[in-house]
Amino acid sequence: MEEKSDSSNFRIRFCERYESIEKVAELLKSNRVLLSPDKNSLNFGDLLSKIDSCCKAYSDDPEPFLNKFEIGDVEFRISIEKIYLKIQNFLKEE
Repeated sequence: MEEKSDSSNFRIRFCERYESIEKVAELLKSNRVLLSPDKNSLNFGDLLSKIDSCCKAYSDDPEPFLNKFEIGDVEFRISIEKIYLKIQNFLKEE
């Protein structure tokens, strides 16, 4: 967050990585590979899922053209910053 990134580029980069993670998870499931995740990893996964939800809701259309389910740049940045702080706190606990 210290390095400024525009919302569209962040969204694209995050979605690419998140999709890769989902593909690996599906591959493991399809090959019946059973892993015992650490209980804390589930909480971390929830935070990543929240970022993914924000990315899916993000639109760079100007305010009057946003659909009800879409969020603009300011709301997107605020949401991502809040999640980022939760991730930082989560990592400090580990």
